[in-house]
Formats: sequence, C-alpha cells, structure tokens
Amino acid sequence: MKEISKLMNYRSDVRVVEATLRDGGLVNDFRFSDDFVRDLYLSNIKSGVDYMEFGYRADKEMFKVEDFGPCKFCEDEYIRSIVGENHTDLKIAIMADVGRCNIQAGHR
Repeated sequence: MKEISKLMNYRSDVRVVEATLRDGGLVNDFRFSDDFVRDLYLSNIKSGVDYMEFGYRADKEMFKVEDFGPCKFCEDEYIRSIVGENHTDLKIAIMADVGRCNIQAGHR
C-alpha cells in the first residue's frame, strides 16, 4: 500500500505537454480563433502545464496559406501576438516535420 501512495505524490521529473493546437489542428485545418488560442494559453499557465505546442512550422511553399489557420505555420509574430513575451514558466513549442518545413529559408 505504501508504494501506491508514492504514485499520488508530486513528481518533479514528470512534465506535461499540452498539444491541443498541434493535434486538434489536424482536424480543423488549424482554424482556431485568436481568442481560443489565448484562452488555451492562459488556461495552461493556470493549470501548471510545462510545455504548450502551438502547432507546426510548415513551409509556405508547400502549403497554401489561405487553406490553413496560423497555427499551421507558427510564425514568431503570431505567437507573440498571443503570448507577448511569455514571462511565465510555460514553455512554447512548435513541431517542425522533416520534409514539410524549410529551416534553411528562415521564417516566412
């Protein structure tokens, strides 16, 4: 019984990654309102989430911008419009799929 109670304690080595925008964007073409993204960001802070994935850094030469919302491309300017300077413990993450982004070209 003592071993089970250890599982219920706070474990500083466990990290929580929240992926609603990245994973959910596959269903709605990343068409989230700015208010939804901001509310999700603030909720993650209040919940103590460690990492929030904002979406992808997709290559605009491979994907038509008009077909997707901003979390498909995760430009730095867009993220800052939501989080500002993010003076919190929450870390912002984005996915860069091999073959679907162009890191060489920089941020477009």
